[in-house]
Amino acid sequence: MEWVGDNVLRIGRDRSDQPFNDELILSNNTAECLKYLEVDYGRFESFHVFDLAPKSQITLHASPEFKPDRSSNYFLGFGGTTQNGKRFAGKMERKERKSAAEGPWKFDITIKTSDLR
Repeated sequence: MEWVGDNVLRIGRDRSDQPFNDELILSNNTAECLKYLEVDYGRFESFHVFDLAPKSQITLHASPEFKPDRSSNYFLGFGGTTQNGKRFAGKMERKERKSAAEGPWKFDITIKTSDLR
């Protein structure tokens, strides 16, 4: 567990042996503060973001978690609540990488007003 930003807690395995990081770009395109947002990348990495201001963005650096069989993370799930108690959730998936030669990926996670329940 480590704080990777003023308002971001990362929980997961040591990733120092990975060739690069993927980018998870979180955008709050609502008029509300996102009080809490959790992003789970694969099975072994989780980010907890607190107080993401309206109309703001943050970039997380996540491990592709390359395994001995050369497979890697290719899916993520996210969810959270706004300051006013509205909830949101979603998931994203890409075709699984065949090797590290495909390079880093970028996931754009945008929370819109229409996503709030």
